[in-house]
Amino acid sequence: MKLRAIVLSALFALGAMAAPPIPTNAALAVADYDLAEFVFRQHMSSDTSHVFHLAVGTNDVAPPPDFITRFQGQSPIVRSAHGNVLVVSNKFVLDRITRKEAVGLGIRQLRVLGDAAEVQVVRFASFTSSSTRYYLVRERGRWRVKDKKTEWTACG
Repeated sequence: MKLRAIVLSALFALGAMAAPPIPTNAALAVADYDLAEFVFRQHMSSDTSHVFHLAVGTNDVAPPPDFITRFQGQSPIVRSAHGNVLVVSNKFVLDRITRKEAVGLGIRQLRVLGDAAEVQVVRFASFTSSSTRYYLVRERGRWRVKDKKTEWTACG
């Protein structure tokens, strides 16, 4: 168990060196809306059975309401993570309103250099959490995934 904790700590440290984290109380910049939406949708693409809760920064700051409206009226249900997630018995992640299983997605790091970007997304759900780093390029005004790497996965 101690080895697992040491490995996870090392992975967090290595990930933190790759791109600066979004400050703990940061708001999502309007200039980053398209990129953030694209990356969040990568995790939601075919999953309509869960309610997704979005956050930004290292303290899970709620994305601006005008950003969340980009997902309204579509499947799956998307909400701000702020106060809308219920964890039962340290295992089950539920949406407070519908009581359906929920998935939390948080953009921890976001770096854009011209038409290239690097984004770290942390995902938590019942019995599992993970971190994925996306490497993206913008072509003809649209983002596409050039590469993605799972940084760590924790189950239990």
